Amino acid sequence: MDNATSYKIYKQEIKKYILNHFQPTDTVLDVGAGSGTYSDLLEGYFYHIDAVEAYSPNIKDHKLKTKYTNIYNIDIQDFEFEYYDLVIMGDILEHLTVEQAQKVLKYIIPRCKQVIVAIPYQLEQEAVNGNNFEIHKQPDLTRQNMQTRYPDLELLYGNRVYGYYIKKNSELSSEEQKFHEKTLHPTLDIIIPCHDLEKYIKNCLRSLKIQKNEIEAKRKIYFICDNCIDNTEAIIKKEMNNSGWDYEIIEAHEGSAGGARNKGLEKSTADYIWFIDGDDWLAVDDAIDIVLDCMVTDDMDIIQFKIRSNANPLGEFGSGTVWQAMFSKRLIGDYRFNDRQVGEDNDFCAEMWDNRNPKLGKIDFAPYFYNFPRENSLSDIAYGWWSNKKQVLALSCTRNYYQYLYTWLFAYTRNNYYRKIYLFIEDDELNLPFINLEYININKLNCLNPEGLNYNTGYSKASMIRLYLASLTTEDKILYLDTDLIVIDNIDELWNINIDNYYAAGVIDQGAKTNLMTPNIPVDKFNYINSGVVLFNLKKIREDNKEQELDKFVNENKLYYPDQDTINAVFKDHILFLDNKYNSSLFTGTAKNFKIYHWAGGKTNWIYKREFADLWTKTEAQQDPNFKLEIYNEEV
Repeated sequence: MDNATSYKIYKQEIKKYILNHFQPTDTVLDVGAGSGTYSDLLEGYFYHIDAVEAYSPNIKDHKLKTKYTNIYNIDIQDFEFEYYDLVIMGDILEHLTVEQAQKVLKYIIPRCKQVIVAIPYQLEQEAVNGNNFEIHKQPDLTRQNMQTRYPDLELLYGNRVYGYYIKKNSELSSEEQKFHEKTLHPTLDIIIPCHDLEKYIKNCLRSLKIQKNEIEAKRKIYFICDNCIDNTEAIIKKEMNNSGWDYEIIEAHEGSAGGARNKGLEKSTADYIWFIDGDDWLAVDDAIDIVLDCMVTDDMDIIQFKIRSNANPLGEFGSGTVWQAMFSKRLIGDYRFNDRQVGEDNDFCAEMWDNRNPKLGKIDFAPYFYNFPRENSLSDIAYGWWSNKKQVLALSCTRNYYQYLYTWLFAYTRNNYYRKIYLFIEDDELNLPFINLEYININKLNCLNPEGLNYNTGYSKASMIRLYLASLTTEDKILYLDTDLIVIDNIDELWNINIDNYYAAGVIDQGAKTNLMTPNIPVDKFNYINSGVVLFNLKKIREDNKEQELDKFVNENKLYYPDQDTINAVFKDHILFLDNKYNSSLFTGTAKNFKIYHWAGGKTNWIYKREFADLWTKTEAQQDPNFKLEIYNEEV
């Protein structure tokens, strides 16, 4: 913000307040005129507006003499006057010490009919362009200490960053009083329809629990448990009890999301409504504050925001979906969802947007994560959006690699829809903001033998996981990918390669041809694949009992590359060799148009100081900076 410019927040409401309470013949004093914001705002209404401006360059640079009846180049602390009907102090108090500000207000308040004091909350600022008057001497201003320091003022309009104050006990019109109450004490109801969501609702609940809730508002959540026969209700109670949220669980038998939402609307008494689906979640911890702030500040009926999903990790504006926006209750009124159709959002949104002439705002902000596509969801049942996805992946990593998982998934999901990802980790669960992840705790698996010969060679249990996927999953086919790689393109063509007659498919490791690290094992060093990218035919592995051979080989032979050597030895002559565009690396060679790059070989600085590091760092820089990795483990 320019040093001579005032905040735009509530300016139209303040203009309306002034025009309602003052006549054109009333006298006005604008303290700290700056660029003449209030003269421009009230242009043509008052016959007489004076101004005080302590910084003389502003008077010339912004032609203040043409905007005001009189302009006084003086510090407000030294300015004396008899009386003005209205004194406007826009962004002034923060530039004075507490004692100075108290003294100024003590002088001004009895010498005017009304004073309007505008201040930013908790804003540090030094001198701007040599103007020492711009230093903030009260950078700690909040609603609370404004009441303590300046008891003769009361808040008229305010949000979490800015406030307008007037004389205490001032009269307001009924319309102003209503807006005043809604501004200072807004109410928000969140309506969440739930149907058998025990596998999915934790992300939603946790995202609600971490909300900052810095805006002073009365909030309540209505969970509409519609025909739930699983543990959804118990999970809600466990997560939300002692969360600080006021919530209510409503049992319903509507048989549709629209009907469940209608139940919530019948109970709601709030100013604002946010519809959230129980299998989705809020993507940032200030989601509610930011959207509600925009609704209240500009007195909007609809605030539309961006929606994130696996396909759009950064978010995009949607259409026809009820959770793409927050709504005012006055806009919704008595309108209700069609409770007998799939896609009931479309009719509701058409009514709100097209037929009701709403006050509509749109913000470039992505607070909502849409869990799409999801197994057994209404959209999947109707359109097969999840069922038709093919790719199934497996990843495994130890705790020291957790920090890379967000970037890995972020890169992959920009170009690929997948049906499921099995994520083998050293804990029970992570809060990664991606869908269709199944977490499996490596430390709770019985198949990994700590007495085997290869568990003390520097290779972790995580690296052995790929040998046991036939028993750890029920999939017929799975694509195993290492964590130290990046997928930069769609890889459906890799997934669709026919491997019916093979146990696995991979890219030849060129290094083995000249330097096979484990000698005297039954492998063909000229047809030896790298295990960082392997497409496994789990169905054939089970049918031919190959998993037992894998387990026996890795535990009874001392191997340099335990997982890789084992795959090549046990699956010898039944491996399909892939183009190295699917696993380009120092070991496999770099294809010109690779789809996967693999930083294989280094355990330290494996990305940032290596070739093609920018593929990773540029992706990493695009992630949500608010995301904080959390680790969950079940209580024993």
